[in-house]
Amino acid sequence: MLSTIVTVLLAAAVVYHARQTRALARSARTRRPHVFLAIKGDADDGTKRRGVVLRNGGDLPAREVRVRVLRDALIWTLPRQSDLGVGGEERVPFSTLDVCRYGVMGIPPGGEHPVGCLTPAGRWMPDREQALECTITYEDGEGARYQESIGLEYLA
Repeated sequence: MLSTIVTVLLAAAVVYHARQTRALARSARTRRPHVFLAIKGDADDGTKRRGVVLRNGGDLPAREVRVRVLRDALIWTLPRQSDLGVGGEERVPFSTLDVCRYGVMGIPPGGEHPVGCLTPAGRWMPDREQALECTITYEDGEGARYQESIGLEYLA
């Protein structure tokens, strides 16, 4: 009788630890998209304009990417084509960019989507120091929703 009870307890302990190990293994290999804002280029090279991109650092595609600005900041737009020829760059509120107004349909793993650019260090402006706060929401292919809170300080 005692050996039966000990055997049942040992079997229960083995099952419990097997389930805990499986749960730990699943959590260690979380496959998901991970979207964030990144500033490209060398911070020490003040002669070149540095791009700002939405980057997916995860291992799954990100879909329906939306950026909602909580604290607005200025940023330079990339040159655009217009009806009258090539348009120049202009400094605009981050919240007016297309990524905020319309979102991005998708970003592949390791992929980027251009957002804007920063002013080269050699260009002086009285209000260059900017502080942006925003949330980025997106989904994976199965419809699971993710949200990232981003705070970014930069010169523009």
